Amino acid sequence: MPDISREIIDIVNSKDEIIGKSTLREAHEKGLLHRAVHVWVFNPKGELLMVKRSKNMFIAPLHWGGAMGEHLKAGEDYESAAIRGLREELEIRKPKLKKLVKKKLIDGGKGKYCNSEFVQLFKCKHNGKMKFSRMEIADGGFYSIDEIRKAVKSESMPFASMFLDFFDWYMKNKKGK
Repeated sequence: MPDISREIIDIVNSKDEIIGKSTLREAHEKGLLHRAVHVWVFNPKGELLMVKRSKNMFIAPLHWGGAMGEHLKAGEDYESAAIRGLREELEIRKPKLKKLVKKKLIDGGKGKYCNSEFVQLFKCKHNGKMKFSRMEIADGGFYSIDEIRKAVKSESMPFASMFLDFFDWYMKNKKGK
């Protein structure tokens, strides 16, 4: 897991244009708008890989979300960050990504950190081996969309708020097709 005090990221304006640089820690402490990616990984049966964030995560520890989330490094584009994140967190190499939606998401969160991000959601299909980065992922597995919908409705699992926002979008948009 990167040292958030040293990781340099781009700060952006409300049009997602770069206006400066900051450390990841400072961006989250001050609520500075920056960039991130999420990638939802589906298996051939159409099940979505869900992961439980590790206790080490500074935002939403031990909450469930889509397979991978990554901050863009300074100068990096969304697709490159998605490819890097899949490699680092799940050891998935050469994914075929499909853009789903980009959203501006602001989540005050709990504690001293705030998410204020443009987040590009991608999806990919994967039918091979994966290895979870235990620094970032405590648990995970594939679940049907219906199983996830039921868990969200019953609140039987703690979900990261950004995942819930994207899941709501996905369900309203015919499963992102």
